[in-house]
Amino acid sequence: YVFSQWGDSRMNNAIVNGESRSYGFAQSNYEKFLQSSNASDWYQRLDGRTGFIVVDRYSEAEITDETMYSRLHAWGNETGHYRAVWASEDGSMKVFTLVPGATVTGSAEANATVTATTVLEVNGKKVSYRHTVTTDAAGKYSIRVPYPGTYEIDGTEVTVSEEAVESGGTVQQ
Repeated sequence: YVFSQWGDSRMNNAIVNGESRSYGFAQSNYEKFLQSSNASDWYQRLDGRTGFIVVDRYSEAEITDETMYSRLHAWGNETGHYRAVWASEDGSMKVFTLVPGATVTGSAEANATVTATTVLEVNGKKVSYRHTVTTDAAGKYSIRVPYPGTYEIDGTEVTVSEEAVESGGTVQQ
């Protein structure tokens, strides 16, 4: 299933899977998805149902940096489960797949901000991905990432495998 703006849903699904009869799920949920700030809840809702998510230009007034629309247009930053697999030349349209994501765990100062960053390639273009969390009172943190590769976290490099991303595995910093 291709989850996309309901006006494009029938066409996208006809191209990808040959099914274009029903697009009610997209019609009922796509705008809510784009305006939501809860990436994990939407992952739970879409996982197993959706093969691709298409995000293109969207002009609703309620778009902020915390919304799924903004996060996905920033290559899935701050999401953990959404992996960009294609982008139009001008970056106005992006396609994502859902992954369990690898969980990177470690420790730092208590109640500190910790950011995982990596550079990846989508359609031959190098892009940056980041995910920021706050450590708990004991200084422990857990960051879910959707891309394999080497991440820099608090000045240390951590390598995340494709297997860990696909299986929802854990990687210790």
